[in-house]
Amino acid sequence: MKGFTLIEIIITIAIAGILVTVAMPSYKQMSSSNAIQSFSFKFTGALQLAQSESIRRGVRVSIIPHQTASSGRQWINGWDIIEDNNNSGVYDTGEELIRTHTPTKMQAVLQANSSAFATFISFLPTGSVLGASAVTTGSFSLCSENLSTSISRLIDIERSGNVLVSTSSPHCP
Repeated sequence: MKGFTLIEIIITIAIAGILVTVAMPSYKQMSSSNAIQSFSFKFTGALQLAQSESIRRGVRVSIIPHQTASSGRQWINGWDIIEDNNNSGVYDTGEELIRTHTPTKMQAVLQANSSAFATFISFLPTGSVLGASAVTTGSFSLCSENLSTSISRLIDIERSGNVLVSTSSPHCP
């Protein structure tokens, strides 16, 4: 006779179940880590695009977080990159929308660690960064839904407009 007995099939399924149970937490951690890293690349790419467009166009370019009725103006809701002709940090009639980023589907928090970048980030034609008050430096914390600081990112923006991403000491809520 050829084939498998019922006992052999049950034992094989049991071993496969144990292996899946052991591997699942590692898979979730890896998946969350990849999502956080991917999102940090998108955000830093938007910062670099805004800076290069401000230099290329010779005007102030701002990044503005999207606003929703339920959560207000939050960076995790997405953002718009605009040519900010009147230096308001708000997308007004007549200003050009350079690019928009839609909200992320992952459960994460992207928050400014200072009030200077809470409502917008602007780049001057020199490439330097401007917050709500003056030319400044600042940072953002990008934290995962499970609040594991080992996969969270700290995004530093220097006065010159240089962007650095690290895993050191993000300020997760």
